[in-house]
Amino acid sequence: MLLTNSSISDGVSAAAVQPLRTLAGGAWPQEIGGLVGLEHEYQVLLAGAPANFRQLIHHLAIDGLRIDPADGNAYRLASGLALTADGAEAEIASPPVNVSPGFTREVRAWAAEGHRALAATLPGGASMVGYSTHISVAMPDEIVDAVADLYSLTFAPAFALLIEGSRSNGVYIRPRPGRLELCGEFVDGRRLGAVAAFAVGSARACAAAVRGELGNDRMLPRVVLDRLAGVERYGIRVQRFAAGLDLYGKGRESSLPVETGGTIGGQELLSRSLQLCREFLGDHASPEDLRQLANIVDGKAPLGVEAEEEPRGDHEYAPAASPFGQAMRPLRRPAFSLAPLLATWDFIVYRAASGTGESEAFVLVPRTALPAFITAAEGGGLDGAVCESLRQPPAAVLTVHSQTRELAIFGAVTSDPTSLLPEERAVQTATTASHRAGSADESRAVRPRPGKRSPGRLAKTAVLPGSKATPLPFEPGPRPAAATPAGPTLAPARIAPRGDQPTAPNVPRAEPQSSLAQPAPLPDDAPRPAPPALAPVSEGGIHWWPVVVAAAAAVVGVAAIVATLVSSHDGKAPLTPTPHPAAVATETPKPSSTPAPTASTTNAAAAATAIPPTATPTQSGSVDPATAVPLPTASPTNTLSRTPVPPTNTPTTPTITRLTCPAAIDRNVQVHCTAVGGAATSISWSAPGGTPNSASGSSDVALTFTTVYTLSGPETVTVKLCNASACRSRSVVINVL
Repeated sequence: MLLTNSSISDGVSAAAVQPLRTLAGGAWPQEIGGLVGLEHEYQVLLAGAPANFRQLIHHLAIDGLRIDPADGNAYRLASGLALTADGAEAEIASPPVNVSPGFTREVRAWAAEGHRALAATLPGGASMVGYSTHISVAMPDEIVDAVADLYSLTFAPAFALLIEGSRSNGVYIRPRPGRLELCGEFVDGRRLGAVAAFAVGSARACAAAVRGELGNDRMLPRVVLDRLAGVERYGIRVQRFAAGLDLYGKGRESSLPVETGGTIGGQELLSRSLQLCREFLGDHASPEDLRQLANIVDGKAPLGVEAEEEPRGDHEYAPAASPFGQAMRPLRRPAFSLAPLLATWDFIVYRAASGTGESEAFVLVPRTALPAFITAAEGGGLDGAVCESLRQPPAAVLTVHSQTRELAIFGAVTSDPTSLLPEERAVQTATTASHRAGSADESRAVRPRPGKRSPGRLAKTAVLPGSKATPLPFEPGPRPAAATPAGPTLAPARIAPRGDQPTAPNVPRAEPQSSLAQPAPLPDDAPRPAPPALAPVSEGGIHWWPVVVAAAAAVVGVAAIVATLVSSHDGKAPLTPTPHPAAVATETPKPSSTPAPTASTTNAAAAATAIPPTATPTQSGSVDPATAVPLPTASPTNTLSRTPVPPTNTPTTPTITRLTCPAAIDRNVQVHCTAVGGAATSISWSAPGGTPNSASGSSDVALTFTTVYTLSGPETVTVKLCNASACRSRSVVINVL
């Protein structure tokens, strides 16, 4: 069952948990730089034109489970890969790879497997182009912020020279929960292996410096850089002109200013970086892992910024089997079944169900215990502990991230699985004109760009001198400033699911995000256009003469109208417009001592049918129609009316406080879903693939829906509550076993 946070129980069944800890090895400490992960983004082309993969992904035949609470678009594949949409691009992410001899070969193998997996899902005639590379290195939360800050000032220029192309824009350094994320241009093959080795070794060196294990005399000097804050995620951007010169254009010949005075050359920075990478990778890397990186640094192979278009990487070998792939397969034992309910790179939640389906429990398996857990579960070593939990389910409810660090069994899971995720940092204010990030006087608010884009990918290639293309926003020289109004600094906020499709079980739907790119913020020293000229204002304040002229004109106009009315009574009868019946009924003539004019022959019929006017409520007595002066009336298409117009009442949008369905169900077994909400006049359900596949009603009975699925796979159930034209909907995904 899925419970709300109001049903939290703090007790954990030690009797049920201890056997699993013993068999599966318990929780292991996180090693600095002990894991590396890869994300590759691709631009998908249909008929040669870029396609929005977010709109395409759920129309493809993807063999995977949508059970990631952080990303409603993500499919967890049987190989262990995760396929999702990141903005308009396709993203394929590898499972974490242990940093041990041969790890760069494994990273390259996962890149090749990801390319194959994505290509296999695309329709005929589609193609894909590499878009960006994200390398993540395991890093404890206690030091990841300091490591990211130091990395951006030391290793970032060398990292950029390795991963970026000659026409790229810049790199990102992001402190993420439990990891340091380094982002740059798309690379694969041997260059990807070199970049992975550099990322792990350099991140470990920064961690050692932050922990006081690496002195300043051996650490790289801090380069004076004009850094920018992250736009789509919290982090630091280091663009190609951050050091006051075109780093990508000068490459090895660059001369970068350092904090202590003087400069450091690009080649010297690369050589010293390689030396530190060798030292801090140590025996966790093989000579082969570092060979390509050394070739690039020594000039035997080109830097990324020196290379032209490179051929795609090798695909001759497959990665090793991943426990994240094994975890996607349900496991059936004689007395119970285990099926994945939630999956992140940090933990897996299994739903354990008795053979009759009458009782259930939930097993939380952290990443470190996953291989041993799968082995023990498949061999029957966990049968006793799981069966005991099914006979007497624990009272504990899995509700918060802190509970995901140790292997445990729970009686229920929160209805909001996003509460199990670590908190992501909100996009911060931008740091400009300095190499020291975060001080109040060196930051300015930046409006986040809607949609998530890669670093500099809004302008993926830089326009160099002599090019006929339009210069990009970051190129030096006069250009208009981007009109981005400053906003408040955002406080850290819990990450919300991405995507515009139904999310993982009982995760609130996230609103679609625009993938339109916006210009990157400009450096503070960039020339700005002059503000538009304003009319001069005297020291005395506002100029009054225009007001006086306008008032005089108004007085003259009123006087002319009065003169016209007076002259119309000077011995001649004015022409009297025929009163319109509707106007007479709603307009009350004002009493006058002037005799009513005699109606002309052409107006006799209309005058005979006119409704006698009555006095207004503020007037006492009645008015003699014979002495009343008819008011001029508007044309029939502009009939005057004194009837008040009632205000338009916008219907209140209904609320859906909870939608509860089973997270997993067997085929041909009834699925019972219940919604809790208010302010609704109609309720409708949709369940494509179910029997029935829809239902509707207007009473509280309609808040419950039952259907049956006959085929295995993920199925979506949606409830929609409406109050007149105002509607709200919510969806859940059910895994049919």
